[in-house]
Amino acid sequence: MCKKTNQFQITDMSGNIAKKKPQRFKKPLKELLEAFLECKNKKELYEFCFDLMTEAELRAFVGRFQAAKWLYIGFPQRKVSERTGVSIATVTRVNKFLSRPQSGYFKVITKLSSHPHT
Repeated sequence: MCKKTNQFQITDMSGNIAKKKPQRFKKPLKELLEAFLECKNKKELYEFCFDLMTEAELRAFVGRFQAAKWLYIGFPQRKVSERTGVSIATVTRVNKFLSRPQSGYFKVITKLSSHPHT
């Protein structure tokens, strides 16, 4: 017997099972992403993020991003976890996505690594 949930399973390009939110999540997510793109400069984006998220949520995002940067330059996962305070499970998840050139982490970190100000 199948258990009914608000998620369904699909496989990604690698054949791994990926969980995807139902359709009702897509429109609000698209609207949120469009709101980020409406910010005219870093100051507006900063203000929007601080209004939108709690300090704990911001810290979680920052931790994941810092983990991605450390992993990108070759630090071992355990060291990244120790340096950032991000759990080893989350670091492993970030590393999994970072290892795929088509992932958002990889694309963004690659672009930022070519900028001298980061």
